[in-house]
Amino acid sequence: MVSKKCPKCGEVLRESWYMYCGKCYPKVKAEAAIRVACFRLTIELVPSTSWYSNLRNSVKPGVWDVIRHKAYADAGNRCSICGYKGKLFCHERWLYDDGEHVQKLGGFVAVCQLCHMVKHIGYAGLFFDDYRGLIEHFKRVNNCSYEDFLFARAIAFDVWEERSKFKWVQELGEYANEMVVEPGGVV
Repeated sequence: MVSKKCPKCGEVLRESWYMYCGKCYPKVKAEAAIRVACFRLTIELVPSTSWYSNLRNSVKPGVWDVIRHKAYADAGNRCSICGYKGKLFCHERWLYDDGEHVQKLGGFVAVCQLCHMVKHIGYAGLFFDDYRGLIEHFKRVNNCSYEDFLFARAIAFDVWEERSKFKWVQELGEYANEMVVEPGGVV
């Protein structure tokens, strides 16, 4: 059997599925981070310490419908990432202050199911039947390679792993007063 070699330095790889050797991988990954930061469709993983803590599940009845229908209308009833015209979902955009551990609601984006599942690809990997279809959609929308997808996913999971070490305070801005409050706190 022929050993697979690192395309950067030619070193024999320890595992046949590795893309690069341990010396070259960090540099190649850093170069990829610059490329993938400019992609239209990005992977946005919510820290595990904030799972299920979102605006959609926490606002008064009817408020989410107003928010999502406005996002759809603002996007011309198309996915604001890939342009798909069909069933849409409202994606919450979060901005993270990694020093203070504050997760601030940054707005809403109308997205198709494929773009939404790519945004939450960790969740999609568990529950979405067509994971390969998500990869193909990511590549098509971003006009990129499979390797670019792998780097984008690896970088997103690195950020997720670091952010998941902390408890985040959520700032909901103008929607803070729309929360459903029950005995014991916010639901």
